[in-house]
Amino acid sequence: MNKTIYANTQNRGDNYCKDCRARYRDLCGVMSDDTIYTLYDLGRSNKIEKGEYLFMEEAPSTYVYNISSGMLMLERIGSDGRRQIISFVYPGDFIGLTVDSNYSVSCRAVEASRFCRWKRTELEQFAEGHQNLEKSLRVIGNKVLARTIDQIFILGRKNAVERLAFFLLQTSGRQINAGLSETQLNLPMTRTDIADHLGLTIETVSRAFSRLSKDKLIELATPSLVTVLDHDQLIKCADNYKV
Repeated sequence: MNKTIYANTQNRGDNYCKDCRARYRDLCGVMSDDTIYTLYDLGRSNKIEKGEYLFMEEAPSTYVYNISSGMLMLERIGSDGRRQIISFVYPGDFIGLTVDSNYSVSCRAVEASRFCRWKRTELEQFAEGHQNLEKSLRVIGNKVLARTIDQIFILGRKNAVERLAFFLLQTSGRQINAGLSETQLNLPMTRTDIADHLGLTIETVSRAFSRLSKDKLIELATPSLVTVLDHDQLIKCADNYKV
C-alpha cells in the first residue's frame, strides 16, 4: 500500500493565501486578511502527489486539512477487500474533522494536489476566539451531512444512467463552488474510481457514459474531460436533481 508522503512547501501567508482557490470558500472565506494570515501561520502548506495518501483509516486524527488545488478522494475498504469511494475532494473543501480520535476513512490524491494542514486541537483553540470560524466549521459539517444523504439516496434508488447523471451534476456543482467551469467537467479519476463511488461495475459505467453521449446530453472529449451539452435534460435524467 502507498505510504503517506508529502513535501513541506511553507511560504508566507500573504503570498500564498491571496491567490488560493480556497481563500473565499467555507473555512477561509469568513476570515479577514489579517486573521487569515494568522491562521496560515498556525499551520503548514504542503503538496501531495498522485496516488499518495494524506491520511489512513483508523490512524489518529491529529490533523485537519483545507484543500487549495487538485483533487483527492475519501475511501474505505471493506472486510472483503472491496472499496467504496465516499466522496471526491475539491479545492476549498475542509476535511479531517472526526467525531472521535481516529479517521474513519482514508484520503488519497487523485492528482497532484496542495493543501494547508493544522493540528486539530490548535485549530479548535483558535476557533474559540473567532466566532465566524466556529460557525463556518458547523456549516462545513452540515454540508458533509447533506452530501452523505445524497450518496445514500443515489446508491439506494437510481439505475446506472441516473446515478451517472447525478454524479455529473454533483461534479458540476462542486466545480462551480471551486471557481471552475459548470459545463467543462474535469474527471481526473479513473472509471474504476467512478464505479466504486457509484456502486457499479466499470463496464456498467462505460455503458452509462455511452448512453448519455448517444442521447446528446454530454460529449466525451477525452475520458477525463466531459462537456455537458444539455443541462436541463441531464437534470431530468437524474430524477430532477439540481445543484
